Parts: sequence; structure tokens; C-alpha cells
Amino acid sequence: MKISASLSTSLLLSGALLFLLVLSFAGCPVAEVNQDPYPVTGNPSPNIVKSGTPQYYYLSIAEQGGQKDPDGDIVYFRSETLPGDMTLDSGTGVVTINSIGRTVGETITINFWSEDEHGADTSGTPFTVTFTIIIG
Repeated sequence: MKISASLSTSLLLSGALLFLLVLSFAGCPVAEVNQDPYPVTGNPSPNIVKSGTPQYYYLSIAEQGGQKDPDGDIVYFRSETLPGDMTLDSGTGVVTINSIGRTVGETITINFWSEDEHGADTSGTPFTVTFTIIIG
């Protein structure tokens, strides 16, 4: 009885594998899990900003094998709500800072992360940048 149960289990597993092979050759889609893109990087703080002078800060994504996402998805730069005098180009990662009217010595801390076209993101492990305003 033990031999026939073992044989039945083997036949069942073989049949299941054969079924999966037939499905894959028939072009049936296999569900894939969307992976998070690679994280945002940049020049570590402190980042000095001259008051009243437009300046630029350049973010990048830690690429691996020339890709910004393990799935090859399009990746965007994201941030929490930026102050009105800062903008983020979501495609290039360029942060534009127009610090007109800021107080000398003031600091602005912003979290940045990457997000792919399917919504997977690295917001749980953001890249934090602190900008300090100095005399222009």
C-alpha cells in the first residue's frame, strides 16, 4: 500500500508539472510580482544654499546593471510636499531651489524616494537631504 501511495503522489506531482509546462508553452501569462525600484541617492548633507540665488541639487537612482528598476520599469523621483520655493523634476531628479525670502541659517529637510510606473516605491527607506540657507 505504501508503494502505491508513493506512486500516486509521484504521478500527481508529475501531472501538475506537465500542466504548468503546457500553460507556459501555450502563452498563458504567469503572474509576476512587481519589485521596488532601486533607491534614490545623491550628495549627502550638508547642502548649502545661497539666499536669493536659484540653485540646483541633483538626485540619482542607485542603478544596477544599467537599470533603475529590477523589472525594467520606468522610474520616477518623488518627495513629500516641497516648500513653495522648491520644485522636483520627477523624470530627471533635479531639485530647483529659489530661496528668496528665506532666513539665513534656516534648514529645510526633505525626504526623496523612487517609484516605478506600477506604484512600487522606496518611500519606506527615503533618501533625506537637509538644505541650509547662507548669506548670498
